[in-house]
Amino acid sequence: MEVFLMICCHETTIFTNVKEQSNDDGKTLGECSFTSQRARPQAAAPVELAFRADEAFEDLCIEPFSSPPELPALCDEAAGLRKQRQ
Repeated sequence: MEVFLMICCHETTIFTNVKEQSNDDGKTLGECSFTSQRARPQAAAPVELAFRADEAFEDLCIEPFSSPPELPALCDEAAGLRKQRQ
């Protein structure tokens, strides 16, 4: 089965898919709670990536996604008219 992941590091986001049986430190992704039921294409499992610097990992720094702009009033009115017709 495939597992879909969203890997985040700073301002970079990578979407990828891997086999659930992929091993890491002797454990499968399924044993680490990354299963095809929990990490689907429409809801990828988030993974935060930190690089190792000398003997310690860097601090996690994940930039939030930007919010979409508000819809113009004309779009809201058109949506309201469609609902009235139904």
